Amino acid sequence: MHENPWDLPESQEAIDATEAVIEGGRKRKTFFEQHMFPLKGDSPKERLRKILFDVFVLIAVGALAFLVVWAGVLPLMHHSLVRITDDARPVPRYGYECRICSNPWPEDEEYCAFCAEHLDEDDPDHPANLPPAGYRDVIAPRVRVGRYSFEELHAINRDVVAWLEVPGADIDLPVVQSNTNYFYLYRDLRGRPSRHGNPFFDFRNRVRTSPMSVNLIIYGHHMRDGTIFSRLPRFRTADGVRRNPLITLTLENGDVHQYLIFASVIGNGRLEHDNLHIFLANTPDFPTQANFEGFVRAIRQRSLVEVDLDVRWGDYLITLQTCIYDFPDAFLFVFGRRVRPGESATLPAGAIRNNSNPRLPQIMFDRQGRQNPFDPNDVWHPIRSR
Repeated sequence: MHENPWDLPESQEAIDATEAVIEGGRKRKTFFEQHMFPLKGDSPKERLRKILFDVFVLIAVGALAFLVVWAGVLPLMHHSLVRITDDARPVPRYGYECRICSNPWPEDEEYCAFCAEHLDEDDPDHPANLPPAGYRDVIAPRVRVGRYSFEELHAINRDVVAWLEVPGADIDLPVVQSNTNYFYLYRDLRGRPSRHGNPFFDFRNRVRTSPMSVNLIIYGHHMRDGTIFSRLPRFRTADGVRRNPLITLTLENGDVHQYLIFASVIGNGRLEHDNLHIFLANTPDFPTQANFEGFVRAIRQRSLVEVDLDVRWGDYLITLQTCIYDFPDAFLFVFGRRVRPGESATLPAGAIRNNSNPRLPQIMFDRQGRQNPFDPNDVWHPIRSR
């Protein structure tokens, strides 16, 4: 009698073959079809999951592209703008020009080569008729800043009024000025939109006219890519000031002013962060001597560093302002006093130390869990003196 084959246990090979056929039908979908794209036959829940996943992927790709542009492409563009390589040619390697013909005159040459070639020997201005090595009597120094002259800078932008050098903060940049404090906040040296902006004077400052403002205020962004005023916070400590306390400002008329740093102050931009008070460090002029002296006292009280540098009525100041991130709308002000005629442009290391108890905005005392030892009503105001 023959056995019924349907009663026999199914062989493993038959089971595997059957499952392979079934699985083969299921595997016709690619990975992206299974996990990303809504397909016919998907349940509503599966469709929603795929749509949300697709949105997440698009956001992630967009964020990555933004970071590449923000942290890579834009800084490279900014550095190329700072170097001014587009249409400004470098100043040649000479420091003087002939007062007679205005041609370059290398410092190591005795006579002007152009005059020697083109002037008649009977001409009193011919080099042969001048005292030997008399070039110092017939040439004038060129006004140079970095590798560029102001003529070349003005060819790019007539708003350039000075060149700022702060070696201790790696600052070596042109400074512009417009009729507002907003234009160059997010515009580069050529006036094109830029998140870096360009260092600029307060619009109230008198820079091109006489008398100059008592306090020249220069604003610059604290960029996370290390540009503009990002390294100004080095002056929050005595060590930072000791390394190089000098600020140099070269004006377009050739005047060079040097300043010694004497204070570094944290300020607030919101009234609620300091008992409804904002320390107005960006004050360009002072109506009275008492008001100026009150301003200096307020600075020293708030300064993170103490510097033994005399500052008195009649001195000229410079203020560098940038954002910091200790709290929302926080600022750092670095103050310098112009070096007086005949005064040394250096400070002894022992004259610079950290302030153990500076007056800070109230929000900083609150975050540190400390009692504010200063009277909140004892404040300085630009048009009132105490």
